[in-house]
Amino acid sequence: MARGKMSKMVKAAKEKEEQMKATEGEPVPVKRQKKKTLQPTIAKNHLQLLGNINEFRKQMEELVQDYESDLLKTPLVLTDGKILPENNKLLYTYEEGLLKVMIGLDGIVNENQVLKDTRKRTIQAVQEKLRVIDEYKHNLDNCNLPPYTPKPKQKRGGKSGSYMSLAIGFGVACASAGALFYYLN
Repeated sequence: MARGKMSKMVKAAKEKEEQMKATEGEPVPVKRQKKKTLQPTIAKNHLQLLGNINEFRKQMEELVQDYESDLLKTPLVLTDGKILPENNKLLYTYEEGLLKVMIGLDGIVNENQVLKDTRKRTIQAVQEKLRVIDEYKHNLDNCNLPPYTPKPKQKRGGKSGSYMSLAIGFGVACASAGALFYYLN
């Protein structure tokens, strides 16, 4: 049996030799390697991820359209020097919506450069909107504090209590502003 296998191998080797002698001088065909292309599943995955990123961007744009202009016109309501969600629903709804978009974008991780760039631009747009909200919250002009109106100056020798009440009023306003700043940071 071993002899039969050996004779088949010898015959195959002789045939190859004869073929090589017959094709001497002729160009030998070269096997071409196929170009590496994205497999359909990977391409579908990239398209799906790109669609997800665009969906998050649309959500952000809808939030901006629905909330931002109204929010920036609405004064903030302070409760004990704090901006509470129950008193500032518009602000917190908008901010939470943007944060949900940001969390969704954080879940998309891929090495494809186009996806990375698209995701990066969308994250930067959301961060810019969150920056606008932070600036709005830190700007004390947006609070519902009564406007400051200084009392008219009195001549010297008059009541010194008016200056004292002005100083106390100013101190209370600074304390409120300090509490707000502490709360926001």
